[in-house]
Amino acid sequence: MKKKLTAMTALLAAASLFISCNSNRPDRFGWYEDFDKAKEVAQKNDKDILLFVSLMGEDERSSFFSDNIIRTETFKDFAKTSLVCVNLDFSDKKYPGLPVDESASEKVKKSMIKLQQKYDKNLRIATSFYVESTPAAFLITKEGYFISSLSCDGSIIKPEDFISVIDSKAEERSRLNALVEATKSGGKIDQARAIDALCEATPPQNRILLTNEIERFLELDKENETGLIGKYTIASVNIEVQNAFMNGDMKAAVEALEKITSSNFVTDEEKQQAYYMSAYILRQTDVADIDVTRRIFELLQKAYAASPESEAAPEILQAIEITKEAFDLQQQHLSEDKRERLPDGPLSN
Repeated sequence: MKKKLTAMTALLAAASLFISCNSNRPDRFGWYEDFDKAKEVAQKNDKDILLFVSLMGEDERSSFFSDNIIRTETFKDFAKTSLVCVNLDFSDKKYPGLPVDESASEKVKKSMIKLQQKYDKNLRIATSFYVESTPAAFLITKEGYFISSLSCDGSIIKPEDFISVIDSKAEERSRLNALVEATKSGGKIDQARAIDALCEATPPQNRILLTNEIERFLELDKENETGLIGKYTIASVNIEVQNAFMNGDMKAAVEALEKITSSNFVTDEEKQQAYYMSAYILRQTDVADIDVTRRIFELLQKAYAASPESEAAPEILQAIEITKEAFDLQQQHLSEDKRERLPDGPLSN
């Protein structure tokens, strides 16, 4: 048994090393496995990126698409002129041994660290492109910004079909790349407005890809000459909250939202939404903790007070009452001298 475990450890470590060493080089059809390497090559050669997300061997359509469409000489010859191709595959074959069993030895767990990190990194990338099913394909600028999703449905049965889909996106590719280039020249406010145009051209679910541009906007327009600092403060916080969710860090998400509630550039209703979202996030944590319930109550009070005439105000009032009832129930487990009473009704401005 000991020999078998030793052999398995060596095998898993070798698999991790093999993947690490080979992901920086394209396969014979020009497909990379490492997204950052694909971006590097794309930037060096001024090409767009074609991202393909798959589940080989477990999703028949992914396997068909790979074998009969994108990994063919016909498609290779087409893509090499203007695209750098990267395939993020999430099949068990690509990640042998994951997830690592909790009962595994520390030696086995240690041998799988690189493979787990690669998986986590690629999962974040796929999530940023809002991948809901496989196969999925996207056109991306050399900076890694979303241009367009591409159909991978059953109507595509040969390389020429997919080539036609990509060719149909020529205008979108040109437009998005022009928007990106505009963010790199001109005065600070010109660049800030160009960033805004780029953000508006990007679907909301993909704006996390524009994190660097959003942060740069806040640096370029510190005096709020565009009148858009509030918009980009919220955009920046939304990205922080998304990243906190991905890391399972609810505390960080709530702390990020405080940047909205303390900002002088957002509306009262936007502050209300931030307070309410903070309360909602905390509700997903340890609601059995009376201190958490008290904090939720306080946030809801502040949410109501921020904009008592808003459409959301009645719903917030209801949430305040429900939270107060929950707090009172939790106090039944405390001794008389430790009990407290939350204020009745909402806060006033």
